[in-house]
Amino acid sequence: MTADMNNSCVVDSDSDNDDRDAEFQDIQMFLHAIDEPHLVDHFIRNKITLGQLLEFNEQDLINCGIELVGDRKKILENTAQMHCEKWMPTSLQDMTHKNFLSSPGYYIALNDINKQLEYIGVTFKYLKRRLEEDPSLLELGKDYVGVSKISSEIEDLVKTTRNTYAQLRNLSREVNKHSTDPIKQPANLIDDKYIRRIKIGRMALPITIISISLLACVKLAGSLFSRP
Repeated sequence: MTADMNNSCVVDSDSDNDDRDAEFQDIQMFLHAIDEPHLVDHFIRNKITLGQLLEFNEQDLINCGIELVGDRKKILENTAQMHCEKWMPTSLQDMTHKNFLSSPGYYIALNDINKQLEYIGVTFKYLKRRLEEDPSLLELGKDYVGVSKISSEIEDLVKTTRNTYAQLRNLSREVNKHSTDPIKQPANLIDDKYIRRIKIGRMALPITIISISLLACVKLAGSLFSRP
């Protein structure tokens, strides 16, 4: 058990059992999907998220009070399956050129990617922990996939991650170019100085018009009185 997992299994007596905020929506969906909805309150009461549950082994579940062997077996089988599921590109937003992109569209796409990356990170931790607990796992199927091939795949993942990070930084720089543009901000977030400039500009326009009109009147009057 890690320190984080120990902390996640401490019951908060002051927590509201009816609190269903967004942090626990994923674990609710997961438990309903595997026909274990009676455990929803238990995990929420212990403040356990789906990301944390995906790292758990049987001892973690025992420490968290999951008493029935059948419940633990079903949870562990399904979390293991989630880690091994084939990546589905359709799980991300369709960003073809036919679709209209907007600020909400950018946010939804990036938020979705962020969640996917979070679970990918959890899978890395899961694989590492399983290997620490039982190194003999690498002996299974070694005639088909040896350790060297696994190491090679990890190196490819590292390269992909670096390239992805570089593209993310490029996107961040491009977005930040527009971060101070008031036109691209919600109305309630426009800078007060910008609003004052607009107000001053609106006040200055009629004053300028009046001044020009008065000047024209003075010139006209001067020309009339100067006639013989």
